[in-house]
Amino acid sequence: MHQLKNAAVVLETVAVLRGRGWNISDEAARRGLSEARWPGRFEVLRADGPVFLADGGHNRQCAEAVAAALKAYFPGKNIHFIMGVLEDKDYASMLAVLAPLGGRFYTVTPDSPPRAQRGGAGTGTFYLW
Repeated sequence: MHQLKNAAVVLETVAVLRGRGWNISDEAARRGLSEARWPGRFEVLRADGPVFLADGGHNRQCAEAVAAALKAYFPGKNIHFIMGVLEDKDYASMLAVLAPLGGRFYTVTPDSPPRAQRGGAGTGTFYLW
């Protein structure tokens, strides 16, 4: 869902640039959108069998975007989360947004010392099973 908003911003930016004399074809805009990749943002890691998604969101706003996308694309699914959050992030607000969606939460310690929150203490990688 949040990527759709980003795409809308891109198209508006293209319109503004065209208004300022830039020659950007419709085909170039289409190609740019179709080839755009943002690894770690609601990225499908596996689609066959249990679906695995990764999202590196690290604040409440990112968790809200993930929650909205999960509700839209996987309504009624039992979602399990594997989460690792850095110590300086507000994991409690992320959990408050995601908890209503999740069957289980598994916490891990990210490989980012010294800022890593220890697994088990509350912990952004989100996966859907």
